Amino acid sequence: MADKKTKGYKPLFSAEFLSGYLLNFDLSTVSGIKKNREIISNWADTDESGKLDLMKEESIKSRFLLEIFGQLLGFNYKNTGKWLFQEEQRSKVGQTKPDGALGTFYISEDRIKSEVRIVIEVKNSSALLDDKQLRKTGISPVDQAFLYSTKMEGKCKWVVVTNLREIRFYRANDQSRYQRYLLTELLHEEKLKELLYLFHRDRLDNQLESTTEKLLVIHQKSLPREITNAHIIDELHLSLKRFEEMNFVSPRLIANLRPFNVLDNYVWHYSPSGKLFTLNFQIFELIRNLKYVQGELQIEPEYEKALISEQVIEYRKKLDFIFEKLYRSQIYAISALKSLETTKEEKKHTIGFSYRHPVPINAGNGAILKIKPKSVTDCDCLSCNYRSLDFRKLIGKVEKIEAQEDYNPLELAYGHYLISTDNHKRSYKILKDIEHDTKGVDKHILLHFAAKFNLLYHYNLFYDEGDGKKIRKELYNIDLDRLINNEIDIYVDKEVRKLLVDIKDDKLFKDAIHNCRETLQQIKEMKSLYERGGEMSGPNYPELIHDEYLKVYGHFQQNYLVRDVFSSYREYVELVFEAMLTSAQTIGAGLSIIREFYLTEAVIYASNSRVKELLARMGRIPMEREQKHIFLKKAEAFFSSYVNVGIFGNLSKNELIARQLHNWRFHDKFNDMFNNLCTLLSHIEPSREEFLPLSEPIVRFIAVDDDLRWWDVQQLGKLITSVDILNEKQLYDLLKSSIGPHRYPKGNKYKTLINDICQAMEKFHPGFLLTDEHTVRAAILSCHNEGIADLLPLAAIWKISSLENQRLLTLEFERQLDNNFNEDFYEHLLKQKIIPHDRKDYLFRLANEVNKFKVIGYTGMENGNAKFTHTVHINFLMIPYILNLDFGLPEFEVLDTLSPFESWLRNPLNFDYESFEPNWLLACNKFVHERLKGNQLIALSLEDNLRKSFDKKLAEIYFGYFAKT
Repeated sequence: MADKKTKGYKPLFSAEFLSGYLLNFDLSTVSGIKKNREIISNWADTDESGKLDLMKEESIKSRFLLEIFGQLLGFNYKNTGKWLFQEEQRSKVGQTKPDGALGTFYISEDRIKSEVRIVIEVKNSSALLDDKQLRKTGISPVDQAFLYSTKMEGKCKWVVVTNLREIRFYRANDQSRYQRYLLTELLHEEKLKELLYLFHRDRLDNQLESTTEKLLVIHQKSLPREITNAHIIDELHLSLKRFEEMNFVSPRLIANLRPFNVLDNYVWHYSPSGKLFTLNFQIFELIRNLKYVQGELQIEPEYEKALISEQVIEYRKKLDFIFEKLYRSQIYAISALKSLETTKEEKKHTIGFSYRHPVPINAGNGAILKIKPKSVTDCDCLSCNYRSLDFRKLIGKVEKIEAQEDYNPLELAYGHYLISTDNHKRSYKILKDIEHDTKGVDKHILLHFAAKFNLLYHYNLFYDEGDGKKIRKELYNIDLDRLINNEIDIYVDKEVRKLLVDIKDDKLFKDAIHNCRETLQQIKEMKSLYERGGEMSGPNYPELIHDEYLKVYGHFQQNYLVRDVFSSYREYVELVFEAMLTSAQTIGAGLSIIREFYLTEAVIYASNSRVKELLARMGRIPMEREQKHIFLKKAEAFFSSYVNVGIFGNLSKNELIARQLHNWRFHDKFNDMFNNLCTLLSHIEPSREEFLPLSEPIVRFIAVDDDLRWWDVQQLGKLITSVDILNEKQLYDLLKSSIGPHRYPKGNKYKTLINDICQAMEKFHPGFLLTDEHTVRAAILSCHNEGIADLLPLAAIWKISSLENQRLLTLEFERQLDNNFNEDFYEHLLKQKIIPHDRKDYLFRLANEVNKFKVIGYTGMENGNAKFTHTVHINFLMIPYILNLDFGLPEFEVLDTLSPFESWLRNPLNFDYESFEPNWLLACNKFVHERLKGNQLIALSLEDNLRKSFDKKLAEIYFGYFAKT
């Protein structure tokens, strides 16, 4: 039976304190749990059957120690050279010995050495542990065990006393408190969980301070927190102080923390607009006496006097902390109910009313405080700098942080991660330092966890070779579950623990991407409905996505958590961007404008191909003028940050960015942003006046560029040909940069840009003529490299040149054709009307080259589309149509391997239309349709075909070109 004197039992840990820790402790993680349950069941059966009372202490003691402490609690003989459990360990002082000892035991020379951490005293089942024994000493079993502990060279930390039915665990320095377990109680899972959680070998096995000992310290510290008369400012401060090392905390979590939530249930008191509602009257009293004026918090004088009178320490500092934390967590206003009882009376007849949802607040029933602290609204954090696209400033800020004595190491690591310093080895090194410096430091638990989380996600940032192989092996072994359960668990309460588990499980992000997919589908269905003339009412879908995206943004970017480099995050941004674009295309029900924020997110994260794909269906992106201005300023910052402009106007690559671009990950990221910027700029369609601040930075960028890929340069070309954004001088400067000897043909990525510049000049500045002979000769020289010439870019320059320069270029073209005839180059010059068709024998030479293709090109139609084995024949046969030449020219009679379609195309005026197939017209372009417009033989064939089988495309061709008007 249990000791009668346990009525005044004072446990080491309160049940309430342990409940949060035990909630997530899974018995299945304990090795051999099935066997352990059998051990407990057998001992409980022995007790309940009365057999325990019949057994003598000496006969059962050894089995009890081995099964309960050796097997159940894990102090067994797994290593013959070193073990953790010893029976009847003789004390260092005198000849007394406890029944068992736990610690470290090993053989040295001719004797057993030991470091005893726990002594165990075992009595029979009838012994009362607190009563004096009938011995000479006259002391209780508890006293006896504590006496043994004093003789273990000061290394004993725990004392265990048991009478087989009851097991007590004492701290060796405190006989007044203990944790007790009855055999029969251990049949219940919660009690068994508690025993294993606190006293299993894994929780006690530490030379310095075990997990359970640390937990005991935490428990002692938590006792004074139960302040019954604390001021609401202190309560709020204490509640949020737990999350000090996180800039952003989910506002939904905050809404459910005390003292914000005074109910015993989960509440939905946070609204997407950024308002937090509370039923706490004390918060009402607080916020009705506060207001923000130009970013500064003002306190009503009478209320401030009361704070001083009540001796609320550092109330201003605490209030600043509270509201800055709320604002960073996307809570921009607090509303509080004045009287819960009054509202209950008013709403007693309202069906479905619940206090778990916000109550509308007005001047009569509550108070509202709009939060706008200047210290937070004027943000200069790394995440905001990153989204400014000013990489010169961002890199400089990272270096500035590193030079400071007092800095946030996690922010520094995140900064180096953003700019991929040393291909992420620098951020890895800083995170390793944080991990080392914060391990076991309870005030830096969140910082330690964030460092481990970020290290885990660095795994895929390294290749499995060189140093990367070693780093990957180390990072692969990071176990966040073990970190939470075995290292962090004891330091945090259930709210903080839940937050860490959610971060580890990626819950916020997974929920967000799942919800985004579903909401995007609903937006698409709405668009389809409105296109069919229907209407519907429903939630603001884009705003739902926006609210959730901001939470994801705050969670990762503001908390410096590494996640956004991976494909799943890119996919999420692309889904969000698609949702905004699709909604904007829903006429009558969707977005009227798109926020600049999402264009910036697309620039940073979306793939180049996906941005182009989404915008291909979009046309112009609707934006407010101010939002467009912000985006253009960011684009200007991006292009400007790449270039230094000297005192005398000389240009050079910015050394900060140049150094960072040696890291291939940053290099790819930077180029992707350039590409996306060019795509998006062409779809917001800025006027030349709006674009003016960007024009010179772009020209300068190209002047010093040696980093862009050919498809990035190509995207710039599409921008300048689609929107009138550069004046004559800027286009001309861009052209001179593109044809410089260091550019082409060595870096043929500028080939298409030269063509696009000339096309833009023709389109937007038709009066421009290139008269400078030096520029043309420089271009000719640039197109020759080590005996190889590629003069194709010169054809575009010819189109915008003066007659003198055109003659100069034509001579160069003919010299090249005479010495090394190239059919593709000549065909291009011919179709661009640069060289006449009857100039020299070039057209015959082209015809002979084309005739070498002895395979029929056109093979027929499939699913409404023309099929070709090659297009060499049709491209050649298009020349008369493009240049309006005579079909009977002898050069076109050279071809002797043509399909019926190609034979008709060669000379449609001398063709037997009994063999004509109307579907051939689908394989032709507008040049053919225009040239043959009004041909009655074709018209009759089309009419007959359409009567037999209507085809929409053929009908459009018929009515557009061949029907009688």
